[in-house]
Amino acid sequence: MGYYLGTRIGFAWSPFGQKTVVRGAYTISSYLEGTGTNLRLTQNPPNTPPQSQATNVSAGTPFTTEAGPAAGSVSGGNPFTGATLLAWNNTVQPAMSQQYNLTIQREIANNTTVQIGYVGQHGTHLMVPEWITQGELGTGTDTCTFVDANKIAHSTNCAHPFVGGQNSDGTFGPNHLGAVKLTNSNGTMKYNSLQAVLQKRYSHGLESQVSYTYSKCMTDNSGYYGTWGDTQGAPASPYYQNLYNPHADNATCYFDAKHILSSYAVYEIPFGRGKKWGGNASGVVNQIAGGWSVNPIISIHSGFPIALYDSGSAPNDVNSRGQRPNCGPGAGKVFGRQAAFDSTSGKYIGYQWFDNTPYTATGFEQFGNCPAQGPVRGPGFGVVDLSVQKNFPVTERVRLQFRADFLNAFNHVNLNTPNGSCCGGTMGVVNSSQDPRNIQFALKLYY
Repeated sequence: MGYYLGTRIGFAWSPFGQKTVVRGAYTISSYLEGTGTNLRLTQNPPNTPPQSQATNVSAGTPFTTEAGPAAGSVSGGNPFTGATLLAWNNTVQPAMSQQYNLTIQREIANNTTVQIGYVGQHGTHLMVPEWITQGELGTGTDTCTFVDANKIAHSTNCAHPFVGGQNSDGTFGPNHLGAVKLTNSNGTMKYNSLQAVLQKRYSHGLESQVSYTYSKCMTDNSGYYGTWGDTQGAPASPYYQNLYNPHADNATCYFDAKHILSSYAVYEIPFGRGKKWGGNASGVVNQIAGGWSVNPIISIHSGFPIALYDSGSAPNDVNSRGQRPNCGPGAGKVFGRQAAFDSTSGKYIGYQWFDNTPYTATGFEQFGNCPAQGPVRGPGFGVVDLSVQKNFPVTERVRLQFRADFLNAFNHVNLNTPNGSCCGGTMGVVNSSQDPRNIQFALKLYY
């Protein structure tokens, strides 16, 4: 177990008068990541684990480890034979996050400031699942030792050193396990960014801000949780492609957006009582035309790196859970919104976002050379949300607010992540998108 001093240090300094401020901070925090319910030790045999990677056939009626022994007849049998065993490394410890920043802010006009700075983060001891029954390429360079019936120890080359080798029946180790999954805390990540903010504080009915971030995030594991389904992100397998060389998975984070631009404004239309125009408007006119405000929000970011998978054709017989294809010349070429058609029927099937010809399945006894994330980036994201509000004063303290929100006001089509499964066919095709325009109305009474 690791022990950390939860350090928090910060400063603010005005070296050039009251209009300029330099700020900096450094923190250390720790937290124990969740791992869901799939790798809990209480699910191990002879309990009733919801695992289905193996079938126990040691004796009696076979049963899956998901159903448990109660589903079959295993009198005299061994519930561990062919079963999935879950384990936690005895060095598992809470993740540590170091965060640091240095910024300089300058007032360039009344109520208007500009800020630019560096923001970074370094995470260590991140939770990682490991497929311990993955073998080494070839016959292996490690040694396994076993004891025979005469209690004589023997050593031999072993391609599955973490589980005592593979048996002739395909099981592993002296207990004839079907699979072993380990929870470890050896993942790392680094984030570095340049961030700039232009801000106008509220005055004359207007408040606004524009923010830009140029960043890069690197990690050697996508972690237990990611984003799946119809999204713009596609994380790589949380299991290493090569258990014996985990740092080879170091690549951009699946949520790495190199460019991010966001902006918002709150603008009170200067018409109605107490405003620049229409200050003497009648009660009816003021109730209809006065008290309106418009609030736009603009969000834009570049595309996320796409994880490429070769799970269906890996011929290296080591049972890798994170197999990737090979990247050849031209890998990373993006077509964009180029129409794609079925090669047989000619039917339109979506957009061929990237060229899939440079990607090939791995050869015998080979791991793919494509990075864990990339080299292709998916579609970016751009949306304008708009809110229109109208306040109806009832008394001096009570008001009724009408609000209309237009999410994705201009109904821009933001594509999801393309298909990253190797090879050929529909690899690189995207045929789904984020939500279309959504309009909602609301009434609120403030008192």
